[in-house]
Amino acid sequence: MDEPGELNVLEELKNKLDSELDTCQRYQILQLMKRHLGPVYGEFLAREDDWSPSELLDYLENNMLESQALTILSHIFSEMRLHNTTTYEPFIDYINKYFEAKGCFYHDDLIGRKKELEDIKMEIGTRKGVWVYGQGGLGKTTLVNEVCTRMKNVKKTLVKKVNLKQTQFLSTMMKLIIKQFNASFNEDVEEDLSIETVTVCLKETLNKEGRDLLLFLDNVENVYEREKEFPATINSLLRIHKNVKWIMTSRLPFESSEEDLCHYNLGPLSSMDAQTLLRLYCRPVRFLCRLRRRT
Repeated sequence: MDEPGELNVLEELKNKLDSELDTCQRYQILQLMKRHLGPVYGEFLAREDDWSPSELLDYLENNMLESQALTILSHIFSEMRLHNTTTYEPFIDYINKYFEAKGCFYHDDLIGRKKELEDIKMEIGTRKGVWVYGQGGLGKTTLVNEVCTRMKNVKKTLVKKVNLKQTQFLSTMMKLIIKQFNASFNEDVEEDLSIETVTVCLKETLNKEGRDLLLFLDNVENVYEREKEFPATINSLLRIHKNVKWIMTSRLPFESSEEDLCHYNLGPLSSMDAQTLLRLYCRPVRFLCRLRRRT
């Protein structure tokens, strides 16, 4: 793909996606879009039989900031790449180069969280881990996703994410970490993995990659509540290597005095920022109303 220009990046992507993606890949994008965008976009995304990638991008372009639409696409292509080696790599690189040319990443879309973003980036740069906690719905995952994206694209850090929302077991957590680095690993195997096994895996990855490693453990509260050994395990993970960093999100604060772990309490948005965010989320509804009037 050519170098992305300031004004034509979405148009270029529309043309490339329409011409290069088959029916199965389009369907996969649609399913991931549903998960990323949520029910407010449901009416448009329900059209599974007569849409094209360019039509979907037109819709996103009319309902959100360009950088937000490109961010969503980048995340989706990254997820699809896990199942199909390098097919989506050119699209991801193209979007990343666009943001690099602008000198920023998704800055305008993280409404009301600029300070928190910079705080967490600073802490992860000076410590081995950050524990981000707060009540559900505050945007902990969104915020840390953004931190990870910037670490990956600006500092060239290798980033891996493990979603623990569906598990309560420490053994499963360890297996899911290993699976990030070994796609053929079967997490359903019976034997439990020791901290030594995870340590060897991460150190081998460091040697192979030659760059820093950042692991994002999302929604750890269920494991934390159930497993008494969880605090000791986290403390051991923090000590694996100076170039292995950890970010964890939880609804619960973490009771640990480990100096290398920052405890970051994420509070609610200000009233003004919350109103701004609400107006943006209402845009698809207004857009659909205009479509109905035209038809």
